[in-house]
Amino acid sequence: MEPAVRLARSATIACRLVEALARGAVPGDGSADNRLAEGVAVFTQLDPAQLAATRRTILSGNRLRENLVTAAVGWAEAIDQALIEGRPLPPDLEPVAEGVGPDRLDPLAAQVFARVSAHEGAPAGRSPRRLILVAGAGAVAVALVAWLVVRSLGPESSDLPFSAAGFAPACEGTVFPDAPAYKGSGPHPTVVFDTDYNVQLSGKWSTVPEIYDARNGFSGAWTSANPGEIQAVACVDLEGEPEGAIKECPYNDRSRPEPTNLPMYRGEFAVRLYEARTGRLIHEAHISGEIMKCPKMVPVGATHIYSTPSPQQYIEAIGRFVDG
Repeated sequence: MEPAVRLARSATIACRLVEALARGAVPGDGSADNRLAEGVAVFTQLDPAQLAATRRTILSGNRLRENLVTAAVGWAEAIDQALIEGRPLPPDLEPVAEGVGPDRLDPLAAQVFARVSAHEGAPAGRSPRRLILVAGAGAVAVALVAWLVVRSLGPESSDLPFSAAGFAPACEGTVFPDAPAYKGSGPHPTVVFDTDYNVQLSGKWSTVPEIYDARNGFSGAWTSANPGEIQAVACVDLEGEPEGAIKECPYNDRSRPEPTNLPMYRGEFAVRLYEARTGRLIHEAHISGEIMKCPKMVPVGATHIYSTPSPQQYIEAIGRFVDG
């Protein structure tokens, strides 16, 4: 699939998602909107709790259309990454993307397509909304339309990511000079990422689902969906090699004819808190995961799993640096 077509489909699915959320979609009740929302969460491997955070972002303030665009950009990037990795679209998403291309976008999807194209096509050191690279047939016409859409949004005001999840590169050393400084008594809005090998084998940084679960009691400083508020990034990574299985978890792996028992090892994690603006290391802590519940699903090909940190362990590790 040509990159421009793939990205157009990602933008369209993301737009249909944020529109469904604006109408009140909540995964679980079986309606078309809710099946769409559930399908996107499964496809992107993001926790459904993040859908609620997106809904709050969409409905905050009175600039609904701009809120829709901003929210859709973050999901479009996640959907596009899933397509790049070759994941099959869930049945509820296939009709949404069928026949979509850069030359067949509605106005909302065109705005999202333009922003994500600019973001992905910008070379290092340049504003991500200044350059649009589009591949495939009709590229010149599509690029012109995308450029006009970007121009219509007004002058560039920030090189911040379009969503809190876009701060993940900070865990690899990227800095965000336009982020607010980490200073004062707090609170200090922070986004937390991990490389959860219990649900993925790629080692890709993703937000920690437990933090967005309202039942766990994290304050708004931990769950902000506004990239303009984020002062710090916490990166939670596995340390060392697995030693001494503490239990076994049974799974039905479709690649094997018989049920499989996977050993669970004690997860040892380093938590490093960085200032988003400068990359300065603010604090480092170490956690020995105390949650030993078997995950409901694991990747095909997984050979073992880990115990994971509890919500309280995150709070004890960096809470005073987040909440003040």
